[in-house]
Amino acid sequence: MKLLEQLKAKGIAKVTITFNGSGDSGGVDGVYCCDKDNKEVKAGELEEALFRLGRAVIDNYDNIDFNDEGCFGEISLDVQSGKINIEINTRYVDYETEHKEARVEDYIKPCISDPG
Repeated sequence: MKLLEQLKAKGIAKVTITFNGSGDSGGVDGVYCCDKDNKEVKAGELEEALFRLGRAVIDNYDNIDFNDEGCFGEISLDVQSGKINIEINTRYVDYETEHKEARVEDYIKPCISDPG
């Protein structure tokens, strides 16, 4: 029996596979299944196959890149249609540069007392 048929037989309508990673490694964090009323359903013996599905999506989708700061996201499977939606959140480091012009006197005057 095919995976989608097995999921339907268990009453599973939606599967969410989460992933996370950085540096140059990452992978599937978890598999969560729900019925048509959005109540949690245990995948049981299908959990390993869903982990493998998540890993296959990660390995074959070009924009999931764990290099540097990495990424995290979700792979959502609509069991009825067989369609997968991939949400990727890419991490990155950013910085802002500011330039200011000042005169030395603006900083020296408060530090030097007048012996006057």
